[in-house]
Amino acid sequence: MDNNTPLRILNNSAKHLVRDSKRLEEPFLKESPHRRELDTEKSDREFLRGDYASMTLRRRYIWLRSEDEVVTLATRVNRIQTRRIACDSDNVLS
Repeated sequence: MDNNTPLRILNNSAKHLVRDSKRLEEPFLKESPHRRELDTEKSDREFLRGDYASMTLRRRYIWLRSEDEVVTLATRVNRIQTRRIACDSDNVLS
């Protein structure tokens, strides 16, 4: 196992976290990211802004049902950040 293997694993984990966060965020956006492929006139920057839709009763219900997943995701992000810092520190010290 080389020095970069743990960092590669953490990077893959970070990619999965990004995917999960997009899935959790999608119900609250004004326009679904899946429509992005259909609407070619808008730039990537417009979609990255994250324009959120107004909070309706339906969206509030979705939030209440997904709140635990969001907290778990935040905890996972914190752990990965800590591990990446540790890997970077080990690489600097060695």
